Amino acid sequence: MAATVTIACKLPAGLVLEMPKGGPFNGRRVTLLGGRIVRDDNGMPISDRTTPGGFGLTFGVDKDFWDAWLALHKEFPPVVKGAIFAMDKPADATAMAKEMADVKTGLEPKDPEKLPGNLKTLDVKE
Repeated sequence: MAATVTIACKLPAGLVLEMPKGGPFNGRRVTLLGGRIVRDDNGMPISDRTTPGGFGLTFGVDKDFWDAWLALHKEFPPVVKGAIFAMDKPADATAMAKEMADVKTGLEPKDPEKLPGNLKTLDVKE
């Protein structure tokens, strides 16, 4: 059995990792779960794979694929900032995600009370 890793991703909508066509992984894709909790029409969480650190966890990713993708994208800002990382064991990925809860992606929601410049919230009347 091939070695696998658990990838943690704090980007809100996740990310699709894709390798170039023609190489050893020939255009293979892996979709990472993001840090946003997906909810159903009633507002109930659909996925329990979001850790308290705000990272989505994608389990069982081929380690060779991850290593090859990372070698091509080691300068990708979310990787450099620690918003995307992988660990060999799911428990280690969960623990690391909790430790890295303060990592910022730049995609966090803005506080409506602290909007920059002349921006204001829209008052919606029903």
